[in-house]
Amino acid sequence: MRNKKLIIIFIVICSFALLILLGSLIFSVRQVEVYCYNYDSNKTPTQTENDDLFTQVDDETIRDAVLALVEDSLMGKSVFLIDDKAIEKKVNSLGYVVLMNVERKFPNRIYINVIKSYRYVQIKLEEGYALLDRDCMVSEIVPERLSPENIINVTLSGPVIKCNVGEKIELSNNDGVILTDILTTLEKLDYEFSKAKALLKSINLSKNGNVYLETHSGVLIKLLGTDYIEEKLRLAVSLFVNYPTMRHSGQITAYRNETQSRIDASYSENSDY
Repeated sequence: MRNKKLIIIFIVICSFALLILLGSLIFSVRQVEVYCYNYDSNKTPTQTENDDLFTQVDDETIRDAVLALVEDSLMGKSVFLIDDKAIEKKVNSLGYVVLMNVERKFPNRIYINVIKSYRYVQIKLEEGYALLDRDCMVSEIVPERLSPENIINVTLSGPVIKCNVGEKIELSNNDGVILTDILTTLEKLDYEFSKAKALLKSINLSKNGNVYLETHSGVLIKLLGTDYIEEKLRLAVSLFVNYPTMRHSGQITAYRNETQSRIDASYSENSDY
């Protein structure tokens, strides 16, 4: 009787071992693919001295770079044991792409989905300048300040808390949220990447709780207060675009009219910057 129980236990253990072995063989990663969702192969970058290097990174380069970072560590590993956070850290460290997600295609394929990152602004650090994308992800830290034709310069209202390539910069006084709101709103208004840099020379968040945006044409846009950023910026840009007299000098001020509970704007030939 005892021998029979031992045989049953032995069979159960062997069955589990066999299942684990088969699972490791069936669900081991055999293929890793990389897809960049916002790369447009129909747009060939223009090579000029003012071009952002990141605009010249093609889809094949992105795929090869990501694979070089993650493929060896994934091949042969169980799809159930893939560490998404570790992959994200490696991919984002490239600076010019950001991980969207990691897809598991059973039984043995992994898809790394990324989006191309564009450098919008630069922020001064003690050791140089941090170059950030629209979502305040640090793409690179450079020793010298880039020219205004290549990037928008940002002056903060407080110190930088933490800054590492491949991670979102940590800023004080809600500066990160305000900056992201500005850049996101510009994209909604069709000022994406190169258009945004062609429009704005600098963004200043350090002036008494107000936001100043200096345009390349000479007009200063002032957002009074740091609330309703999107609504104020939409109105200010609308005036800038639709009224020729407001495109080359002076100041457009957008503000919240508390009396009438709406966003208003005014124009002055002089600036209080």
